[in-house]
Amino acid sequence: MQWRQLSANEYLLVFTEPDIELIAGLTDFAAQMNIQSGRLQAIGSVSAATLAWWNADTKLVDKYNAAGQFELVSFLGNITANTESGPRIHAHAVLLTGPGGVVAGHAVSLTVRASVEVNITVFDTPVTRVLNDNFGLWIIDLSA
Repeated sequence: MQWRQLSANEYLLVFTEPDIELIAGLTDFAAQMNIQSGRLQAIGSVSAATLAWWNADTKLVDKYNAAGQFELVSFLGNITANTESGPRIHAHAVLLTGPGGVVAGHAVSLTVRASVEVNITVFDTPVTRVLNDNFGLWIIDLSA
């Protein structure tokens, strides 16, 4: 991965090594740079993904895997801190599978195929997540 700081609160990361796991790479970068909270956006190509969606009936996150050649047409999310750990990436991805085919969901894991370009905007104020027992999800808590 290559990266450059574009301004006091903005970074550009370029992942060009195939088979790198993007979410782990972003989490490691956020920890290394001590980024407590921020916004993510990315485009690129991936060869595999684990995506998920929250099931309101079971209050669980249901995961599914996709493999092949995908264009990462949208990757939006944020960096926050859990109350129990360091930086946490929460992002959703839309992957083009070919003409007209799309898979999408919460990005659990994305494997870089050729290149993924990520822009990180760092927030001045830390944002944390807490476990919400009603939903079984880590949600942003702005009360602190």
